[in-house]
Amino acid sequence: KIAGTNVDELTVDFVSATDECRTANFKIPSDVNTSGTSATFRVFWKHTIPTGTGNVIWDVRTTSGDTNAVSSDQTITTHSFSASAADSVRGRITVATSTDTLTNLGWAANEEAYTVFCRDANNASDNMSADATLTGFSIEIPRA
Repeated sequence: KIAGTNVDELTVDFVSATDECRTANFKIPSDVNTSGTSATFRVFWKHTIPTGTGNVIWDVRTTSGDTNAVSSDQTITTHSFSASAADSVRGRITVATSTDTLTNLGWAANEEAYTVFCRDANNASDNMSADATLTGFSIEIPRA
């Protein structure tokens, strides 16, 4: 928890030395538009030390949708983000974005999907030596 003057934040720190992940699950909207359009993943993050500079590499790993009589422990597909440069000022939000088509994701209306957000710390382009503090994420799913 980061206790601010106005807002307390429940965050997750991703260290620079080890790949780390956090999982979320959600319901795919009943009016999802699966006709070749893309879903957009966003990671909102910052660094909390005075000299946090460099790039962080995020990836998002997803399952295809789960429905009745299907195991939720399905194969995960990894979607990489481009390098996300840390804001030079401590505490300022940086937004990393990645997109993928719904046909690649395998999602269908009303299914449950698992999404795993990870810092790819051993990637050669991940060169920020500080923790990356995840403050939130979003998934934009096109709707009909």
